[in-house]
Amino acid sequence: MRLKCQRRSCGREIVGRKDWNVKIKVDNKQFLAHREILADQSDFLAELLIHVSHQGVIEIKPLPPYVNGETFEKFVDYIYEGKLDIDSKNDNLFDNLLEASKNLKAKRMQEYLINEKEAQSV
Repeated sequence: MRLKCQRRSCGREIVGRKDWNVKIKVDNKQFLAHREILADQSDFLAELLIHVSHQGVIEIKPLPPYVNGETFEKFVDYIYEGKLDIDSKNDNLFDNLLEASKNLKAKRMQEYLINEKEAQSV
């Protein structure tokens, strides 16, 4: 299954992964990103980033339930590439992404996943 998001529904013009200004560490994975884009896509990250002014690695601890290196990587892919690639045999990952999006307070991704799940059940 290849889930796609129209970029305009992702909330803002996607600038790509150049000129990143933040490193986020989740589990043992590091992600290069833009503070503004992360904050725009996730209320959880907006709250976290407002309290951090340094340019070093920001480690998310404790991790919200269902947020791990794999689900956070899919979240970052979604906001930058406008799509989610999930193996159709991996319903567990889909469900984990939905729960992770709730815990990250990533409303656009959550709505998209809910709509996709409803469309597949018809």
